[in-house]
Amino acid sequence: MNYYVVSFESVRHGEEGAPWFGKKIIKANTVLEAQDKYFDWLRKQPEYIGGIKRLFFAVDETTQDVID
Repeated sequence: MNYYVVSFESVRHGEEGAPWFGKKIIKANTVLEAQDKYFDWLRKQPEYIGGIKRLFFAVDETTQDVID
């Protein structure tokens, strides 16, 4: 298993461009699996359910020690 850091930034729907951003650490075998896990997590977030306008994200594999 590898660890991936997903950095994301978006604009919340209906809040006059209020930003929503952060990072999420995901444990996965491949970058594709990490993306799928990220989107599964994203769909459960109130910001997603309420609607987000633009979404920018980057997935980077990390070699740093990560706490489970």
